[in-house]
Amino acid sequence: MDASLIAPDFLLPQVSRRKFLVAALSLASLAVFDPWAVVHAAGGDAGLDAFMRVSKLVSKDASNPMTGAALYQALKRSDREFDANLGRLVTWIASTPGTTIEALAESLDGGRQAVMRDTLNKIVSAWYLGVVGFQTCAYESALMFRPTDDVLSPPSYVRRGPLYWAASIQLPPN
Repeated sequence: MDASLIAPDFLLPQVSRRKFLVAALSLASLAVFDPWAVVHAAGGDAGLDAFMRVSKLVSKDASNPMTGAALYQALKRSDREFDANLGRLVTWIASTPGTTIEALAESLDGGRQAVMRDTLNKIVSAWYLGVVGFQTCAYESALMFRPTDDVLSPPSYVRRGPLYWAASIQLPPN
């Protein structure tokens, strides 16, 4: 079938197979070696970068880019002013380098910065609970399960852990 019958030539992308293959392999290698780079390669968001910087203060385990992106989007939807407050929080953090989450919370309380403290609480809550408002963004990867993940799986009706049923099933031979 002639491609010009489907769409005019100016609408068809002019990409050779070789260029497509190189781009696809490059993106795949980024996904394997640095998942966070894939988010940036796909058009990273400055607000998401700021969210992940603040998240690093919450916990060293708060670094999953996919979970972070889901939490950030849910927080943005739940609060129109979230990006603006997040920007102020990042500026506050930049003014005190090397701070911990506890010291940050104290400085916000001491400086009577209730809005920024509320934003910090929303971020901590989102990472630990995996829930923003009524939306569950992370269940198995919620940080509240990390202290006992070597002994207990997240609560479920099944003792074998979440998604155990998704593993391949071994059928007995006939």
